[in-house]
Amino acid sequence: MIAFVIGPSCAGKSTFIKENFPEFKKIDLYDFQTDNMSVEEVWQSYLECRDALKEAVSDNENVVLEHTLLKRHRRDMYIEAVKEVGDFPIDIYVILPDVNTLLERRRARGIKLNSSRFLQEEIDMCDIPIKEDGFNKIVIINN
Repeated sequence: MIAFVIGPSCAGKSTFIKENFPEFKKIDLYDFQTDNMSVEEVWQSYLECRDALKEAVSDNENVVLEHTLLKRHRRDMYIEAVKEVGDFPIDIYVILPDVNTLLERRRARGIKLNSSRFLQEEIDMCDIPIKEDGFNKIVIINN
């Protein structure tokens, strides 16, 4: 089984994965990133994450991808990586908390924000996946 778990930073993706996919191999974009990365380094982290996903799928592992992937065009490279290996169904879980919950979680992590308007814009920019994007099952979670 292949699952993508997406949503804004601090949305609750990691907690959702621990509770719902504890035995799956987890591929997390943040494992390929460090603080203060250049644009080129960020793109390289996306490619490394994609390659790790492709390898896990090739190894016939149950795998869950944890990533923000708010924009549809960002998801394409990961869908294509899976399809390069085989015609496997991909389930996607979109974690979209309300603004106050997201603000609270970010503050708990020490992320200082001046405006909840910024967070609402981040939530609103999420392109909700559709089956035609290449997904088997789409679950929207407003936690």
